[in-house]
Amino acid sequence: MDPVAGELAEAVIGVLFIAIAAASIVAAISARPRRDAAVFWFGIFAFLYGVRLNVQSSLVAAATGAPADGFEYVEAFLTYTILIPAGLFAEALSGVGPYRMVRRTWQASCVYAAGAIVNDVLRGHHSTMWLNRIVVVLSVCVLLVHTGLAGRGRAWTREARAVAAGAALFTAVAVYET
Repeated sequence: MDPVAGELAEAVIGVLFIAIAAASIVAAISARPRRDAAVFWFGIFAFLYGVRLNVQSSLVAAATGAPADGFEYVEAFLTYTILIPAGLFAEALSGVGPYRMVRRTWQASCVYAAGAIVNDVLRGHHSTMWLNRIVVVLSVCVLLVHTGLAGRGRAWTREARAVAAGAALFTAVAVYET
C-alpha cells in the first residue's frame, strides 16, 4: 500500500473513532435513567484511540504544523492511559470479577500510566514503551477471560452481545498490532 494512502486511511479511521466516541458519550450522558456506564467508557476509549491514531499520522502533524516530538509524547501518553477506560468498559459490561480482578487491572493500569508518563518526562524519551506491550497483553488477557466467563449463563441483550463481539474483535486487532 502507498505510504501516503496508509497515512490518510489512519487519519480517517481516527476521525471515525472520534465521531463514534462523541455519539457514545452523548448517548450515555443524555440517557435517562443512566443505567449503562459501558456506553460512556466505550466512548472515552474510542476517543482516546481515535486521537492516538491521528497523532500517529504524519499527515496530521504536517497539517497542524505542530512539532513532531510533541506528537510523539501525546501518542506515548495516550498509549499508556488507553487501558484505563478499556478496563472500566469491561467492568461496566461484566462486573468487577472474582477477587475484583477487572477492577485491579484498570487500577494497575492507572499506576502504570502515571509511572510511565513521569518516567518519560524525566528521561526525555519514551523509555517505558517496551513495558507497554507486556502490560497490554496481560491486561487484555484478564479482561477478555473475565468478560467471556461472565457472559456464560447470563442473559445479555442483543446490543450487549454486539458490543462485546465488536470489542473482542477490536481487541484482537489491537493486541496483534501491539
